[in-house]
Amino acid sequence: MAVDYLSALNVGSGLNVTQIVDAIVDAERVPRETFLNDKIEEKTVSISSLGEVKSDVKTFDNNLDLLAGNTGLAVASTDDKMIAIEDNGKIAVQPFSHKMEVSQLAASHTVSFQGFTSASQVLASDTLAFDFGTWATNPSPPPAQTFTARTGNITTNISLTPPTNTLADLASAINDEDMGVTANIIRLADNNYAMTLVSKTGENNQMRITATGDVARVDYYAAGTGAGTLGDALGAAVAGDKFKFSNGTSDIEVTLPAGVTAGSYTLADLAAALETAAPTNSYMFEIVSGELKVTDETAGANAESWSLHHGPGGVFGAALTFGVASGSNVAGVDNQRDSNLNFDPENYAADASYQVISGQDAEFTLDGVDISRDTNEIEDLLSGVSLSLNKVTTGPVTVSADYDASNALTALELFVAELNFLIQKFKDVTFRGTAGEDNAGPLAGDPLIKSYLNTLKSMTTKPIPGFQADDIFMSNFGVMTERDGTLSINELTFNAFFEANPDAFSAMMNTRAVTDSNLVQAEITGTLWQAGNYNFNINPDTTADLDGDAMSLEGGKYKITTGDARGLALTLLGNGEDTTVRIGKSLLDILKDFSNDLLVSNNQIDTKISSYNDDITDYNDKLKDLSERMDGERKRYTEQFASMESSVTSFKKTGELLDNFMESWKAGLNN
Repeated sequence: MAVDYLSALNVGSGLNVTQIVDAIVDAERVPRETFLNDKIEEKTVSISSLGEVKSDVKTFDNNLDLLAGNTGLAVASTDDKMIAIEDNGKIAVQPFSHKMEVSQLAASHTVSFQGFTSASQVLASDTLAFDFGTWATNPSPPPAQTFTARTGNITTNISLTPPTNTLADLASAINDEDMGVTANIIRLADNNYAMTLVSKTGENNQMRITATGDVARVDYYAAGTGAGTLGDALGAAVAGDKFKFSNGTSDIEVTLPAGVTAGSYTLADLAAALETAAPTNSYMFEIVSGELKVTDETAGANAESWSLHHGPGGVFGAALTFGVASGSNVAGVDNQRDSNLNFDPENYAADASYQVISGQDAEFTLDGVDISRDTNEIEDLLSGVSLSLNKVTTGPVTVSADYDASNALTALELFVAELNFLIQKFKDVTFRGTAGEDNAGPLAGDPLIKSYLNTLKSMTTKPIPGFQADDIFMSNFGVMTERDGTLSINELTFNAFFEANPDAFSAMMNTRAVTDSNLVQAEITGTLWQAGNYNFNINPDTTADLDGDAMSLEGGKYKITTGDARGLALTLLGNGEDTTVRIGKSLLDILKDFSNDLLVSNNQIDTKISSYNDDITDYNDKLKDLSERMDGERKRYTEQFASMESSVTSFKKTGELLDNFMESWKAGLNN
């Protein structure tokens, strides 16, 4: 509290002007300020409560998604170690029972490249080209492998550049490409590493791998003044084969020793053998920068034409010719594949040794019908379920789906629990309170949330059409409304109705379109259709109508794009027949429409929160205006009281003067 120094010094009127001014200003300020602060707190609490309501509706909506599509059916396998089955929640499951036998599991094409000293070994290859398709063996002698690229195959190139061109770098690059191939590096022993490549399962997902890079090979092309081709690849040379280097007048020959197998003889091996066989001071053979370097060691060499011949079984055939000028000394050879990373047995027979497992499809029967798939995880065979083929079967395995009252009751209990959760939330926040107690909800009497509560309650009692000839109600399944507004389930009523009408359970959680005929299949798309029962009629001229509205035949399906059944498509099995089409929206989806309306952008709750925020801004502005006005009032009152104090002080001085005058006058009379 401010100190009134004039009062303290007993100057002026003696009144505590500061306290008086504070009291006058507070008498006007406090009620208005309290009113505005109370309003701000009220709106803040309402905003928080509305946010909680919206969050609870979102939770309700998400939990409904977990129950959607439940038909009361349970799926099972008589041997899930061989064939496992589960409801994938994508399509409504209908009752079924099938016998399956698996004769072959789908396998991934697997190749393994060995002989690396470490994961950090620098690779000669700078590009690996991957193609995908099938490998087939032609048994005609000699056996041959033939690759057929799958439809739509696009070659994928994996390129490496120094310094990221190690075996580990290659494995990472393959995995990062996301082309359906997994690369793993395996340590076999000290200084002995392998890289294994595994494709997706399926016969049509097998790999052809073509490596190119910095290692020179004479098994493909030779460069110099031109290019030529050997009759047989060096990579396929075996013991007993010959190679001959010729300058036109003299030859240097080598014979591959015993133990040489296809793919094991390299350009470096050939260079070393030719160097050993060459006469002294004639030609020097060496590998420089991955290429075969031939140096004419004779003095005064003239321009020469060199050739290299391959003789399978000792019989010479085609040759590679190198034309060089005197002193140039080098016969270039095209850079070719790293033999450790190539898988193309069609062109390099030795590559077949790299294959560990060939890719293959799964082969099985369903009720005696032969079927194949490129995967062991199957989702497109039986509607609404996923099958996992785990082992080759030793006999028939039965997979089935059948109605299960216990499973359905559990689902309904969860459904009712979600409804009770939201009903109770709406009730709590709108509770008006008990007389004489301060227990009203934060949104007591709020008309918007109250309307949501009433809508939610009414939905649980409305008829659900389109599932049977007669409408379905929640009460059919024993769902009752208690006195406090919450829902409960009478299990006896549920079990009796479910046993007699198991298909009707779809009305709770499974939106669908079905027909009363096994010769007509129905499907529904979009959201503009109305639930109900419709009469489908096929005319003699193969045209069709639905409740008299013409349907169009598109892609083998009768469709309708107008009216209450727009989005319906019917497929005939055989010639089909006239039938009743039943389109039903489950109570769960009806409730999801309700919750989605509360969650869409610019929904009514958001609009109300925005309005309350505007109110708070307005109240804060009014508080600011009040504060400024009260400051003015305080100043005015202070000035008025200061003027009064000045007048009182003046009056006191005049009084003192008169007192002194009278005292002086009295003293004069006595004299």
